[in-house]
Amino acid sequence: MAKPMAKYSMSAPVPGGFKPGSIQAMIMANALHVFNGGSLGLKGAGMTIGGMWKQTIQNLYSNFGSGRSYYHKRLGKVVLASQEGDPPAYQTGKLYDSVDFIVSSLPVRGPGGMMMKGFGKTAIEIFSYLDYAAQLEEGGYPGPSGRYTVAARPAWMPTVMSADMQNQVHNIAKGAFIAAEIQAAQTARTAPMHTIFFREQFR
Repeated sequence: MAKPMAKYSMSAPVPGGFKPGSIQAMIMANALHVFNGGSLGLKGAGMTIGGMWKQTIQNLYSNFGSGRSYYHKRLGKVVLASQEGDPPAYQTGKLYDSVDFIVSSLPVRGPGGMMMKGFGKTAIEIFSYLDYAAQLEEGGYPGPSGRYTVAARPAWMPTVMSADMQNQVHNIAKGAFIAAEIQAAQTARTAPMHTIFFREQFR
């Protein structure tokens, strides 16, 4: 039976620094490049998540109280308190304004002890710079008159435990990572594949 006049094969150009036979090293380098690109995209996700958390806490701090009225020795007027178990009532706005966040990219040590960006953690710190934010959250401290102990007025813990919040955090982080991976893969594309013709004569 006659054999074909020619058979076709395709090959991609070898990136600089690699020998033609080091396919495994090429695949690993490309995979690490794409993964690192995805990791670097998490800082943007951290900004989105931090802003979402901040807004959620501030929303809980913006409600007016539905509990009893009392005389506050510092404010000098009767204010409406929050009820036990509810978030703190909005009074001066200081608690609301105290909520903020910081996003940090923490590098990791790679081969030879070199610090590598992207492969480390992306840390999101949501905080209040007022001490009494934690006191209100946990309760157990003296009230304004000093005659009773204030019960917990949680806002942060319900946010942490919210299944909806956890799902949103997961989806935002996942979406940002995948989008950044795709972008890294696109920037790493090499030249179009070459078609090489191997001519084989009839025998």
